[in-house]
Amino acid sequence: MNIVGLRLKSHFKDKINIVFIALFTVAAGHLCLIKYRQSLHKSYWALLKESKLFNLRNRSPSSKVQFNQDAIDNLKSYFDYSNFRKYVDYRLELNFKSNVRELQQRSQWRPLFHHSLETVLSPKTDRANNIESTFLTAFSDHLLHDFTKDFIEQVRKKGIKTGKFQVDLIFKPILNPHFNFDSEITSNKLVNWNATNKFIAGIKKSNEERSTPLNQHLLHTQLPSSGDDYQYKGGIISFWFELGKEGRTSGYVRFRKYFMAPHISKLAPFIERDNFKLNLIHFKKSKKIVKKELYITSDFYQSYSLDKPKPKAERLELHFGKILPNNLSLKNLAQRRIASLSERPISLSKKVQTIDMGDLNLHGVIKYKGQDYGFMSTIESLVFEFKSGQFTKKSKIRTRLKRKKLDGVQRGVLKHKITEKLIEENGMSIIQNFQMHHLHPRFNGGKR
Repeated sequence: MNIVGLRLKSHFKDKINIVFIALFTVAAGHLCLIKYRQSLHKSYWALLKESKLFNLRNRSPSSKVQFNQDAIDNLKSYFDYSNFRKYVDYRLELNFKSNVRELQQRSQWRPLFHHSLETVLSPKTDRANNIESTFLTAFSDHLLHDFTKDFIEQVRKKGIKTGKFQVDLIFKPILNPHFNFDSEITSNKLVNWNATNKFIAGIKKSNEERSTPLNQHLLHTQLPSSGDDYQYKGGIISFWFELGKEGRTSGYVRFRKYFMAPHISKLAPFIERDNFKLNLIHFKKSKKIVKKELYITSDFYQSYSLDKPKPKAERLELHFGKILPNNLSLKNLAQRRIASLSERPISLSKKVQTIDMGDLNLHGVIKYKGQDYGFMSTIESLVFEFKSGQFTKKSKIRTRLKRKKLDGVQRGVLKHKITEKLIEENGMSIIQNFQMHHLHPRFNGGKR
C-alpha cells in the first residue's frame, strides 16, 4: 500500500507540475503579447513625439502649422478626467443654434456644418502624414477662422445676409453602474429572459438624457467624488459668430467647465492686515437644492474675427454657486465686460434658467476711520481680465455690513472699499489660496 500510495502521490505531483507549467506558459505568453502591443503603441507615440505636435515650443518659425497652446490646455480637462474605473463616461453631443429661421431645423443646418468641418479637417499633405495633419489642424490657430469662413460662404449661397450662429460641443457625464457579467453569462443562451424590455428602456433613457439641458443633468445626476479640491464634472465648448449687415464676421469661443468644489469652504482665512482681515469662509447651501456641494461655472472667452484669425484671450468668468445654462447668445459676449446673470444669453425657444446652488460667503472686519466694521461678502462672480492681469470691477460681490448705525452714504463707501480690498489689493491672495490654477492653467504661470 505504501508503494501504491507513493506512486499515486508521484502521479498527482507530475499532474500538478504539468498544470503549473501550462499556466506559466500561458501567463508568460499573455505578458509577451501585452508588451508587444505596448511596444506598438510606444512606437506610434514615439513617431508623434518626433513630429511638431510634441515639440510646440521648439518648432521652427517657418512651420506652416501654428498652434494655440491655450486651446491645448483648455481641452485637457474635457478629455483627461477620472472615469472611476469606467463608472463615469462622457457623451459628446453636438448642438446648433441660430436666430435665422431657415436654419432652425437639424436637417437644414447639419449639411452646412458637416461640409465646413470636413473642409477644415481634410488633410492637405501626403497620405503618410494624414493622421498627423488632421490632429495638428485641430490645435491650429486657424481652425475657427477656416470653419467660420466656409460656413458663412455656404450661408450666403442660401441668400442669408445677416444672422447669429452658435455651435456647441457638449460633454455630458453618463453613469454606467452595471458591474455584473449578466450579458457575458447569458450570451450563449438562445433567449435571454433577464434582458426583456431593456432595449426600449435603454432608448427612452438615452433620449431623456439627450433632451435634458446639461446644467439640469448635473443637478439630478449623483456623480462620484474624487476627493480633489476642484473636480471637473462636465462642460461645453461654444463657437459663436455673427454675420453683420456690412458683411463683417466676428465672434468668440467659450470654454465652459463645471467644477464641483466640496472643500472650498474649509479654507482657512488668508487675509489678515491691520485694516482688513477675513475671519471665516463658508458655503451656505440653498434650501431648494438637494445637493450639498458647491458648484462653480468657469467661462474662458477668446475673441476672433475673419480679419484676425488667431483667437485672443479676453477674460475668465468664475460663477460661484451657479450652474449656468447654455442658451443662444444674441450679443458678442467677448466684447462685453461680463454677461451678468440678469443679462444672460436669451433662448429663442425655451429659456433654460440658472441653477442657484447657494452662496459663497466671506466674513471679515474692515477698519474705517478708527473703527472696526464687521461684514459678510457674497462672491457671486469673479472676472479676471488677461490684458490687465487682474480681477476687474465687473466682478459681482454683494456685501452686507453688520453695524446698523450707518447712513446710506457711509454704507456705500464701506461696501466699495471692501470690494476694492478683496479683488484689487488681495487679488493674488485669492488666486493662490483658492488654488485657481486648477480652474485655469494661466493662473499657474501667467501669460504665454
